[in-house]
Amino acid sequence: SASMVRMRSRVRPPIVAPRNDEITSMRSDFCYTSGMSKTGEHIPGGVKVVAFNWGGTVVDSIEPQLLRYQEIARHFYQDFTLDEVREVLKKTVAHRPTRLRELTDDFNDLEGLMHSYYITRDRKEYASRTFEGTAPTLHALGAQGLRLSLLTGLTHKRLEFDSNNVDLNPFTAFSYVQTPDTSPVQTPDGAVFDGFLEHFSIGPEELLYVGDKIDDYNAAKNAGTHFLGVTSGMASAADFNKVGACHIENISHI
Repeated sequence: SASMVRMRSRVRPPIVAPRNDEITSMRSDFCYTSGMSKTGEHIPGGVKVVAFNWGGTVVDSIEPQLLRYQEIARHFYQDFTLDEVREVLKKTVAHRPTRLRELTDDFNDLEGLMHSYYITRDRKEYASRTFEGTAPTLHALGAQGLRLSLLTGLTHKRLEFDSNNVDLNPFTAFSYVQTPDTSPVQTPDGAVFDGFLEHFSIGPEELLYVGDKIDDYNAAKNAGTHFLGVTSGMASAADFNKVGACHIENISHI
């Protein structure tokens, strides 16, 4: 379509990594406010659209996921702590069988690994949970005139299933939802935001992306958009500090 052609032909200015003094300035501008923040305080001026990652940012899917992978590893007689499982899942390798194989010494029984993966996927104890304060925060941001959107690696069908377990409907809470069904591009590729820029008719500097992974930060940096990390998901405060990324505890502190 014509819109897809425009998205693919978008030319971005070269991205220059910020100097240490620039990172310090960015942090002091809006990132590290002492005490509880007023809703919207961590949003840079000029931002019109806020895009959120789903799992680990809007909903707590990380802890259930860690527990699930821990169970799968134990099925193959491997006993990992949740922190050890987290380190495996932090890696940029998104291919599930590869992740699973890193949790077990049995590299041959791929069929068994995938069977364990699928039979545990829909179990209630591994369902996502809404973070406390998420819905009121989203409502307050919308009331300030910000347009809210969602980026997720879940397919539309899986997002619908996931949202059935939480008290938040992503298809009504966000005015634009991007899944792999609508764009095959994933983080850390900066082109993952092309759909957002096209849909809202904005420039990269008018978009703030809120995510819980270093891949999220790298995608925003590659696209030239603003980024705010949350430590409620996969990456820790130390992880974000290493790359100079602004971060808060969770989105209710935004």
